[in-house]
Amino acid sequence: MTERSLFKDLEIPEGLEFSQLNVRWNARKDDIDYDPAAMWLIAIHNGLDPDSLLGNSPDSRTLASLIMSVWYSVQRRQGGERNAIFEQIFAEVEAWIDYGATRVQRSFGSVH
Repeated sequence: MTERSLFKDLEIPEGLEFSQLNVRWNARKDDIDYDPAAMWLIAIHNGLDPDSLLGNSPDSRTLASLIMSVWYSVQRRQGGERNAIFEQIFAEVEAWIDYGATRVQRSFGSVH
């Protein structure tokens, strides 16, 4: 990944790749799971409290989801590998925009 900055003041540490999140579907929770070590490294690298990304609050889950979504978009723009879970989530969001959320059947949970 050549571009390391996701937002104005948020960067991905050198050597950390999206695939290291090890995103996987958790059917029991109807949600995704990911390796928290990667998010911990992002927090430390950017001088953030790791709980701001790894805590159990809605705010920390939303921030972690936003970072993962932007990170995935950036790495795909740069020719990075596809992730089936994020491809599905992005396709559903696009369908919601086109047809309305109530008219699109969800395949699985959120990015939290």
